[in-house]
Formats: sequence, structure tokens, C-alpha cells
Amino acid sequence: MLKIPNKAALLAAVTLLSLPSLPIKPVLAEAPSLGNGILCVARGKTDKGTKIYFYTSVI
Repeated sequence: MLKIPNKAALLAAVTLLSLPSLPIKPVLAEAPSLGNGILCVARGKTDKGTKIYFYTSVI
């Protein structure tokens, strides 16, 4: 069974992949394409709460 933060990360990843028109701030010219790598999801804690980060990583 997935824990609540893992469910949130999974839901966020599915939403990001299913809605390509979502406004995303990274500079697309510098980001590797998914043909070169993988989409990663990370969860981080700040003093204001938990944040979920999406990034690509070159294989």
C-alpha cells in the first residue's frame, strides 16, 4: 500500500504527463528530452511543508 506522500507524488506525475499544456517554468532549450533520459519525481521538505519536484535526468 502506498503512503499518502507517495500517492501525492504519483498523482502529480500522472497529472503532469497527461496535461502537456500545463505551464512549466524550466527552460526547455536546456532540458534534456525524454528520448535522452527519464522523468524523475522528488519530494522535499521545507519549513513551509512538503514540495514535489519534477525534473529530467540523462541516462
